[in-house]
Amino acid sequence: MFAHAKRRNLFLTGMMATGKSTIGEIVARKLAYVLIDTDAVIERQLSLPVTEIFAVHGEDFFRQRETALLPEIISREHQVIATGGGMLTNHGNMAAAFANGLVTLLHAPIEVLVARLSNATDRPLLNGFSPEERLQEIYNRRAEFYEGIRHQVDTSSGNIDQAADEIIGLYINWLNE
Repeated sequence: MFAHAKRRNLFLTGMMATGKSTIGEIVARKLAYVLIDTDAVIERQLSLPVTEIFAVHGEDFFRQRETALLPEIISREHQVIATGGGMLTNHGNMAAAFANGLVTLLHAPIEVLVARLSNATDRPLLNGFSPEERLQEIYNRRAEFYEGIRHQVDTSSGNIDQAADEIIGLYINWLNE
């Protein structure tokens, strides 16, 4: 099923602070693909940072924007697509991603994510909450989607070049299946 996707794209998904955008830049450069960071695209479309989008319009509005953006993204190929962590947490979006590329989950333990986010001020889903409890709650809501992703890369070591190379290896193998 995976190797017969309509398009050659590479989706990176996972919790916040797993390295989707940072590692995505490296992977895109090494593959000579275009990097699409879905959060950044939505920020440009609305001329607002994600924190303000959440504050003004709410999470549901943001998720609707992600879903509306997906058909445009998957109409092209040779892209590394760093998704917002919740973009692929509905069945329609997940199916569209699988039909148009390799989906790879980036993951790290909650305590690693908490440490990475200790000084973050741009994470609206954490505002007003204990980061550890909130991240666990978010993960629990997304677990059924994340656990169904066959290709997974642990980014807890913080070695982004190693993670990028592992992702590229998975992608090349997928292309050759």
